[in-house]
Amino acid sequence: MIRTIVAFIFIFISGLTYGQSNLAIKKEIPTVNFELPKGIEWDLVMDVPPEPGNKGVLMFKHKPIELSCADCKVEPIIAVLYESISDSIDAVEYSVNYIGTKPYQLVHKLIGGFPDYSGDQHSVVFDVTYVREEVEHSVLLAYIVCNDIGIEIICDTITEAFPKVEQQMRDFIRNFSADEY
Repeated sequence: MIRTIVAFIFIFISGLTYGQSNLAIKKEIPTVNFELPKGIEWDLVMDVPPEPGNKGVLMFKHKPIELSCADCKVEPIIAVLYESISDSIDAVEYSVNYIGTKPYQLVHKLIGGFPDYSGDQHSVVFDVTYVREEVEHSVLLAYIVCNDIGIEIICDTITEAFPKVEQQMRDFIRNFSADEY
């Protein structure tokens, strides 16, 4: 009985934590809609509205995933960065502005956009790899431009852990939309 009550309270609190209406991004982009990956593996770790000179950040971190090496754990992330931009650029131009400015040498491949890879009509999605401190990372990058807002979605983990979270990350991008339909 007590476990049932504790589980119910946890689920209720988790629902409050992930309630979209309370998120800063929802206040900045009222039309934004997305679904978090199913389950309780992902925690909201950052929800910061944009300020002059800084992007807004919404970030989720996966519970630690144990890897084959002793004492190796990794915490994949899903981050949404957003900012006001000029209405004269599209998602491709927006992606070019950012994909080349990353601190690591990216190997990227454009895989598409709406509707196969993204839930937003004004989007482009890339499969990316890079190496940091001799460890390869697999990343999904999505860029969306809608209503003078530029959005960058970064789904990042080390390549060894990617198969464990890949579908959840792809589903997040596929369900993310800033469009008004």
